[in-house]
Amino acid sequence: MTGLIVAGHNGFAKGMLEAGRLLTGDYPHMAEVDFYPHESEETLNQKLQQAMDSMEECHKVFVLCDILGGSPFKNAASLWYGNEKVIILYGVNLSILVELSMNMIMEQDELTAEELISIGQKQIGCLQ
Repeated sequence: MTGLIVAGHNGFAKGMLEAGRLLTGDYPHMAEVDFYPHESEETLNQKLQQAMDSMEECHKVFVLCDILGGSPFKNAASLWYGNEKVIILYGVNLSILVELSMNMIMEQDELTAEELISIGQKQIGCLQ
């Protein structure tokens, strides 16, 4: 079973999961972790750890972060770097979340980080 944590700034995670749920439905192993300006890094770490604790029965957990170098990414990386269970992606978009959610709901558990990145990149473009 795969778990999913979305982490970001100022409501990003909540918004991403709400949009994802609208498109794909709900899944029990999803968590959001938002980092707000009034919060400390310690609070962020606690929220990240609580989210991970809720994924205890998952054999793989994707952590989708909003941007490289932001506090959610840095704290997730410091908590779980080297943990084979955890895959941290950054610069994520809704396409990545939807594809991963559908994969989880259908219990396929086959997507790799590289495939998710490719999916997200293909959804970036310009219409002029």
